[in-house]
Formats: sequence, structure tokens, C-alpha cells
Amino acid sequence: MNRWLMILCFVVFCLMSCDDDPTSPDYNDFTLGDTVVIRIGETLYESEDVWVRLDSIPVDTRVYDANDQRIDGTAKVCFTVKFYNHQVSFCLYSDSLMRYFVRGTEIMGDTTAYFLMMDVQQHPLSGEHIHDKDCFVIFTLENVITAMKPNTTSTRKKSAGSVRHWVFHRAGMLSSPIPRISMPGRISP
Repeated sequence: MNRWLMILCFVVFCLMSCDDDPTSPDYNDFTLGDTVVIRIGETLYESEDVWVRLDSIPVDTRVYDANDQRIDGTAKVCFTVKFYNHQVSFCLYSDSLMRYFVRGTEIMGDTTAYFLMMDVQQHPLSGEHIHDKDCFVIFTLENVITAMKPNTTSTRKKSAGSVRHWVFHRAGMLSSPIPRISMPGRISP
């Protein structure tokens, strides 16, 4: 009897010390900048604060030939992305709009996620229908730094010598390198 009680206590101890909850998500499915494959209904986590879910492919009219070249059609692919404190749902199209910027948060105002859908697989041949469970999407999610660029104009007052007056218009987003402001007051990339 003591022996069975000791074995039972050992098993209970082992089970209690195991902190792996099968219902909790694994927070290392991908790394920012990696090329990732995701299936419909699947949610992939980079961390607890950054994740991507492929919601659906509501429209798929793509047709490919035997050489895997797209003849016609498009696929509309809908995602939900959480990037820190900002969660957004959006749809992309396989023939044109394949990228989306997820704006940064108030805390991290200069941080933006750049989402790029690279391909929608399987490629249906003419007359072939692909089931949802056989479809998957290849994407990448990158962390990019953005800077608010002022839309400025410069005027020179001749009476005051070389004094410049700057006029700041509505600010815009800049996702490439920080601009240089030349002497005439124009912003160059």
C-alpha cells in the first residue's frame, strides 16, 4: 500500500511540475522577417504581442496553365494581424495588392509592421477546384522603422538678409531613409 501511494505521489508531482499547457499558444512559431507558411484558420505567434491569423480566402478565381503560369483571376485573402497594441483585419489580392502596413502603437510610434503576402498555394489548373484545407499562404512580416516627415516649404525674406521661414504642412509617413532637406527647402530622398 505504501509503495502504491508513493508511486501515485510521484506521478502527481511530475504532472504538477509540468507547466506546459496544451491549450496555450506556442509563442515562437516564426521570427519577424522570416518567410512563413500559414493555413486557413491558423494563428501563428511571433510573441504574445505579435501574431498573424489567416481568416479566409473568400474569393479564388485563379487559373494556371501546365507551366504554373497564372492565366487569369485573383485570390482575395483575408488576415488579422496583431502588432503590439494594434490589431487590424485586412484583405489582400494575389494579382495586385499584396502588401499592408500595420501602424505602430502610441508607445512605439516609430514602429510599423510591413506585411507582404508572397504567394497563395495551391495553384489550380484550368477547371480544377482547390479545397480550403489544401490552400496555404506564404508571407513575411517585418518590423520597419518609420519617421514622420514634415511637408515643408521655405521662403526667404529679402529684407532680412538670409532669414528663412519654414511652413509645416500636414505630416506624412516616410518608410524609407530619413530625408535630407536641401537649401531651397525641398525634401529629397
